[in-house]
Amino acid sequence: MGRIHQGEETSLKDIFKNGFSITTSTSQIRTDILKNHEDVSFEPDPVFLSRLFLLMAQELDLQQSEIDQKLSSSIDDELDLFTRMTGEEKILDPPQESLLKNDYGAYMTGSRMAAWFQLMKKTAQESAFLVTTSQAVFDNIIENLTGLEKVCCIEGISCDQLETVKKAFDQCLTHLATTPWSGPDQISLPDFNYESGRKLNFKLYILSETDPDDVCNLFLKDKILSKRNKNNWLNTLIGFFGI
Repeated sequence: MGRIHQGEETSLKDIFKNGFSITTSTSQIRTDILKNHEDVSFEPDPVFLSRLFLLMAQELDLQQSEIDQKLSSSIDDELDLFTRMTGEEKILDPPQESLLKNDYGAYMTGSRMAAWFQLMKKTAQESAFLVTTSQAVFDNIIENLTGLEKVCCIEGISCDQLETVKKAFDQCLTHLATTPWSGPDQISLPDFNYESGRKLNFKLYILSETDPDDVCNLFLKDKILSKRNKNNWLNTLIGFFGI
């Protein structure tokens, strides 16, 4: 023990008098660790963070949807009670319509869009048709992408369409995405059903000479690093369905 403390008898006496303390030893160990420690830079994976954020946003939307469903059921009960008590119909917006008008994309729209385009950028695009039912999302796209041109605006079409009409519309979209854009006169829309079913309004815009990969980079303000366009998309189509 004396040799360990280099013959300092006073140190041994202090230990027996005041107790053993390893403060100095702990400090020395910490110093040695830090001296030999190499800083490792950590860069979070943007794709992982985007997926995590969108999952959290989806969970929030589901919770809000459940609340809306309960409110809708309460409104139905209120209407039924009012009718049975008064014999008259109370004028309210139909709950189902009100639910469809709820725009969950209006909450943290910019962050959602940035995350969505971040994921889209890492995935080979199977379609050049980007469509949404969120007015907030559509407005955000219009605001951030310059050069969009309106292709058509259709009001009052039915949700119920024949398979032949759907197929013809798909062919129309493919033609727009793969053919140089010369103006609205180049398209021929199918005969949509306007009679039965729930009615929708539809807007279609085109970003000519810009494929979906380019749209990701334009929106994220990134450089175009590589091309993964295997479908020969020339243009990107932006669609919006509204009530």
